[in-house]
Amino acid sequence: MATRDVTVEIKNQGVMVATWADLDGTDDGKPVIFGFYNDKTVQFTSGAGTVTIQGSNDGTNWSTLNDVNGVDLSALATGSMATIAEAPLYVRPVVAGPATNGKVIIVGSTVR
Repeated sequence: MATRDVTVEIKNQGVMVATWADLDGTDDGKPVIFGFYNDKTVQFTSGAGTVTIQGSNDGTNWSTLNDVNGVDLSALATGSMATIAEAPLYVRPVVAGPATNGKVIIVGSTVR
């Protein structure tokens, strides 16, 4: 398992975009602080396999996050998108199964 770096961009109106690329095998993504962002949407945009989205308030103990319907985000397939229900301090993707060249994007917003 390798921890993949993340690219973080701040867009107009305080929107933050975090992108993890080249997720393979059982990689995880470097955690990003999303505590300030009330609304977070995740999309698994490319690659094969499935991804789990995890959150933590201490950066050590991780839990699988849920979408707004209470369904855990443990098996996102390529092309899927979901709104994250919880608001932990840290968020990261973890490859849940064999994957190649996976790309995960999480967008955080405070503006409605």
